[in-house]
Amino acid sequence: MLIGVTGAPHGPRPAAALLAACAVLSAGCFLLPQEEEILAPPLVEPPPITYRTVPVERRTIERRVVVGGALVYPTQIALPFGERSGRLEVVRVRLGDRVEAGQVLATLDTDTLRIDVERQRIKLRRAELGRQRAAARGADRLQQEIARLDVELERLALEQLETELAKSTLRSPIDGEVVFVTRVLPGEPIGARQTVVQVADPRELLFAYRGQRDDEFSLGREVTVNLRGDTYPGVVVMTPRNVPIDAPEEMRDVVLIRVDAPPEALKRGQTGTASMVADRREDVIVLPADAVQTYVNRKFVFVLEDRLRTERTVEVGLSTSTQVEIVDGLQVGEQVVLR
Repeated sequence: MLIGVTGAPHGPRPAAALLAACAVLSAGCFLLPQEEEILAPPLVEPPPITYRTVPVERRTIERRVVVGGALVYPTQIALPFGERSGRLEVVRVRLGDRVEAGQVLATLDTDTLRIDVERQRIKLRRAELGRQRAAARGADRLQQEIARLDVELERLALEQLETELAKSTLRSPIDGEVVFVTRVLPGEPIGARQTVVQVADPRELLFAYRGQRDDEFSLGREVTVNLRGDTYPGVVVMTPRNVPIDAPEEMRDVVLIRVDAPPEALKRGQTGTASMVADRREDVIVLPADAVQTYVNRKFVFVLEDRLRTERTVEVGLSTSTQVEIVDGLQVGEQVVLR
């Protein structure tokens, strides 16, 4: 603001004018905002550091092997037509059928062979009649011996043909259940020693496991078998390392477990799991697995010492997915920091 001073009619009054100007200027200065005084920020005390810890204690740790499998018949007999091949005539059983010992299961097409058998029976009968005629006519001893030998030759030929005919008929050697039937259709050729039907002994069902962990099982080991939510005790009765020489080929790479359960609880093909304690340590220091850390090849934990987190190297023993045995580096009662 610009302020001028002029003289009055009665003459200049410089002192009064200067005082008036100063008063106006002072009043104008109070119209501008005054700067506030900057206060120092308050001092905030940081919260104390807290850790989630677990006490070092002695307990039991177990490493379990849990595998899946199914109930099977351990005794399964593969039945081919032996050394004989030919065209399949008929299969008289279906999968799941119960059969009796001696029951016909399948046959080969043997029309030509049956005719050969009947022809040979006629030859044998003729030879027998020839021997009788020689004896009736009083033939000498040599002629009667020749007639007798003719009969024996024809009898041997008939026995051979009848044996071949019997090989064309497949019979069950046991009372059992049919667990396999060939896919070869009637009229199609089937090779020698090719399995036509497979019969199992239904008197015993075993839990079978086949997989990469079979080497962890051994004879006599106790297991727990879970079938449809029910658990039963069991024991290992066969592994690939001690399979019998005469065991079927399909049973040579399995672990078999006998299940102590009522018969009505067991059904062929039923699936479940088998659990076995592979290793167990009692009265040892055990920590949760997430408390132990690894750097390169070193294992370590963090321990609270005077409320400070301190790194501690440890030696571990048995480990599972959730727990770790501490062999050295900790004392009972210490507090270990969890991650």
